[in-house]
Order: sequence, then C-alpha cells, then structure tokens
Amino acid sequence: MPYDAAWQRAVVLGAQGHYVEAWSVLDARGVDDSPALTLRASHLRQVGETARALELDHASAAVASSREERADALIGVAADLLCSGEVGPARERLDAAEADSRAGWRTATRHAWVGAECALASGHAERAVSRAEDAISLSRAHSARHAAKSQIIRAAAVLSTGAPDAHRVAVADLVDAAVVLRRESWATLQWPAALVALDAPSGSVGGPDVQALISEGCAAVRVVREHLPPDIASRWSARPDVTRLGALESRARE
Repeated sequence: MPYDAAWQRAVVLGAQGHYVEAWSVLDARGVDDSPALTLRASHLRQVGETARALELDHASAAVASSREERADALIGVAADLLCSGEVGPARERLDAAEADSRAGWRTATRHAWVGAECALASGHAERAVSRAEDAISLSRAHSARHAAKSQIIRAAAVLSTGAPDAHRVAVADLVDAAVVLRRESWATLQWPAALVALDAPSGSVGGPDVQALISEGCAAVRVVREHLPPDIASRWSARPDVTRLGALESRARE
C-alpha cells in the first residue's frame, strides 16, 4: 500500500478534523487510488455520511491492487454496514477480509476495531474486549494514534461488561489515550473519547483528568464542524451525540 508523504498528510489532517484539507489532498490522487478512496470513506463514516462512505469503499475494493488494499476496503464496507445497523452483513464482510487483513499491522488493527464494534453491537462485551486488546497489541509499536483509538474502544467494551472493576479500567484507558490525543490534537478521537467518558457511571475514578478529556471532546466538536463543507457540517451537527457535546460546551461558556 502506498503510504507516501501525501497520503500520510491526508491521514494527519483527517485525524485532526481538518477534513476539507484532507480531501483536497486525496482528490489529487484520482479516482483509481484504492488507499485514497478507503481513507476518504473512513472520514465520511466518522461524520455520519455512511451511504457515501459505502459507495467509496465499494469503489476502493473494485480497484484494489493488493491483498492489503482489498482487505482495507472490505473492512471499510463492514464498518459502513455496521453503522447502518446491518450487523450480520458487516460480520460477513469482516470474515471475508480476515485472511488478507494479516498482510499489515494497520489493516489487522482496523480489522480488530470493527470486530470489537460488531461484538458490542451483538451484545458480546467480553469478545469486544478481546478484539480491542488485539488491536492494542497490533498497533502499540507502530502508531500512538492507533493504540489510543484501540484503548478508547477497549474502554467502551469494558464498560459494557459490567465487571466490578470496569469503571476503573475504562477510565484509566481513556485518561491514558487522552494524553496522546491532546499532544497531537487528534480531534476526531477526542470527541468519541468524551462520549465514552460521559457514559461511564458517576463515581468513576479519574476526577479532573476525566473532566479535562470531556472538555477537550466538546472543543473537538467545534473543530470538526469548522472544517467540513457546510452541508455535511449541518447534518453532522444535528446528530444527537454531537449535539450532546455541543450543549456541554455551551453551558461551560455561560
């Protein structure tokens, strides 16, 4: 997979919530670049444009020129279907991508992420924890951002288990991940981390650190909104989860 400087720049811009700038970089790569199509689909999925993301992931699969590119596209399709509530079809696409996903750590990590999310959607919290831990192991030596996202997913999965120490473990993961997100301004992970923290029952350990990551997540919502085309920004801002964080930021300013 061509992880060249331009593609990496689009990754960084997207992770920081600067979607319009990232898409400008990706558009320059043309319509037959599978990694660019998959990355743009991922960005669109992050802001709720699931139907368009699915189109691009299918297009990416059609022009994929390697095992890893094909697996990456199929994992994207699975994630798109999952976002639409189609858990069974999502699992089928994920299974189809499993063998080829082992071609690289990044694709294997993405496979584990979507596997964890499928498990959560099916009510299998322990399985979700296991897949999230797979993702942490796969990514830790390669990418602080991927490892941080893996920790956020594990936090959500752990909370779903209802285990006696779930709150402590989940909050520890979130606080640890927040350090990386803060250092690199990874806005597109800060707001999901804040939502997981908000869903942790009151009384969880963490105190000021948790409040800080929630505040950062609220600010990240604004960053993302300011770097989207107006039509997408409008739809994204109306989502209940985004509205929830936006309301918190508004109250904090009063």
